[in-house]
Amino acid sequence: MKLNEVKEKLTQTQRYYKEQLVGIKTGTASSAMVENIKVEAYEGSQLTLKELATISIPNNSLIVVTPWDKSVLNAIEKAIRESSNNFNPAVDSDSIKVPIPALTEEQRKSYVKLAKEKLEEAKISVRNIRQNAFKAIDEQEDKGVISEDEKERQRKAIDDEIKSSNETLQKMFNDKEKELTTV
Repeated sequence: MKLNEVKEKLTQTQRYYKEQLVGIKTGTASSAMVENIKVEAYEGSQLTLKELATISIPNNSLIVVTPWDKSVLNAIEKAIRESSNNFNPAVDSDSIKVPIPALTEEQRKSYVKLAKEKLEEAKISVRNIRQNAFKAIDEQEDKGVISEDEKERQRKAIDDEIKSSNETLQKMFNDKEKELTTV
């Protein structure tokens, strides 16, 4: 496994973890909280909310969804209501208002714990990437493709990338934790 392949896999892991963190509510409205909700519109086709409507944030506690086609208004409202976010949307003539309630202390702790669990999953992924890369390097040395010095140089380069990736993941968690615990 080449260094650029390792970098790409680490970047994918970071991107995935970031997506996981975005999905964790903070008590502050964000379009990311609803934009990927699947809506059954137009004779059974599944589209994401961002493909069907404009999503705006007029203040920290409200998301306003304005569909481009008013015929899907009720389908959007139903999808938001049935999403795992426990939202209580209200239809207002040609838009849907989604109030974001403030988080309780218990919810905050629960979301920090969830973010920590997702961080551990990401770190496991990083460890697996490292193991696979080292295994590939060892196989190259065993076959005589690279020298022992080259093996050690490649291992060091991969370890540097792994360390940097773990630091990035930890910073992402720390930022989310701060966001969740700030009242």
